[in-house]
Amino acid sequence: MLKKSVALGSACVIFQTLFWLFFKDAIAYGNLEASPIWIALAFLALFMVCLSLLLLLTEHVKLVVISFLLGLAPVFYLFGYSVLMVACVVLVTLGILRAYLRVRREAESRINYYVRVLLGEGLPTILTVLSLLLAAAYYTETAQAPRRVTSQELLPRSVFERILPYVPAVRGEAPDVEEVLYDIITKRSEEFIAPYEQFVPLGLAIAFFLFLRSIAFPFSWAVIWICVGIVKLLIIKGAVARVEEQTTKERLQWT
Repeated sequence: MLKKSVALGSACVIFQTLFWLFFKDAIAYGNLEASPIWIALAFLALFMVCLSLLLLLTEHVKLVVISFLLGLAPVFYLFGYSVLMVACVVLVTLGILRAYLRVRREAESRINYYVRVLLGEGLPTILTVLSLLLAAAYYTETAQAPRRVTSQELLPRSVFERILPYVPAVRGEAPDVEEVLYDIITKRSEEFIAPYEQFVPLGLAIAFFLFLRSIAFPFSWAVIWICVGIVKLLIIKGAVARVEEQTTKERLQWT
C-alpha cells in the first residue's frame, strides 16, 4: 500500500513540476491559442487527478504534503523568493492539509464510500488556494517584465475584429474604417493607461484570479468524474478493494 502511494505521490511531483514549467512559458506567450497554455492545462489536470487519488487512497498525510511541496520547488526558481510567493506557498500548503483532513474526516463519518462526495469536500479548497498562487506568480512575472503592457495586448486586433461586427454604428462600413478605428482606440487607450501603468500588472493579476475562480467549478467536476472512473477501473482490476469495517458511533444523551 505504501509503495502504491509513493508511486502516486511521485506522479504528483512530476506532473506539477511540468505544469509550472509550461505555465511560465504560457505567461510569456500571453496568447490563449499558444501551445504552452494547453500543455500546462493538460499537466494541471493530470496533477489534480493524481493528487485527488492520493487524498482518497493514502493514510499518510506527510506523503501528501511532501509530494505537493516537492512539486512546488520550481515555483521559487521560476518566480523568485519574494514575500508574496512565500506567503502564497505557505497558504497553499495549509490548504492542501485542510483539504486532506476534510476528505479523511468525511470518509470516516460516512457509511458508504462515495468518491464524488469526498472529493467535493477537498477540491474547492485546493483550487481556491492554487488559483491564488497562480495569480501571484502571474503578477510577479508581469510586474518584473522589462516592457510595459500595451493597449494592443489588452485589446488584441483579433478580439477587436470579432467584436466590431456587433456594433451597429460601424456595421456595413468599408474594411479600411476598421483599421482606422482600431488605431484610434488603441492610441486613446495608451493615453488613458499611461498614468496608471504601474497598477496594470496588479489589475491583470486580480482579473486572472477571478477568471481562474470562474472556471474552477467545471474543472473540479471534470477532475472528480475522471477520478470516479479511475477508482472503478482500479476496483475492477483488483488494485483497490472495498473494505467493510465495524465502527463505534458517538452521540449524546441525557444521563
